[in-house]
Amino acid sequence: CDCYVAISPTGEIFVTDYDNDRIVSFQHGSGRLVLDNLHGYDMICCSPNGVLYVLTSEALQKLEGSRLQTVKAIADFPEDLEFSAVFVTKEEVIYVLDNLNGRVLRFNPAESFEPVVV
Repeated sequence: CDCYVAISPTGEIFVTDYDNDRIVSFQHGSGRLVLDNLHGYDMICCSPNGVLYVLTSEALQKLEGSRLQTVKAIADFPEDLEFSAVFVTKEEVIYVLDNLNGRVLRFNPAESFEPVVV
């Protein structure tokens, strides 16, 4: 089964459960449901601030409470972008690995969402 794993700074482990369209987390030997009824999601990552980011077929979103908030719609990313990995810094700057085009793009929501090739 395909899955992604992200680990928070506190050691909480987030795992995508594609078969059941959900994300679950595990910490201190017990698990809990984080998000349910997810469809079309591709990957997850956790920022150093403990914020969980979820990439879906529609948007890059972040978990706020028990709901996803859109950070950037997929339509607003470069058309030829193929997501291979996502990393988010403590300052919430987003880096996207684009294996298809051999580049890393940086997006800084605090400034502009124009991608910068790094």
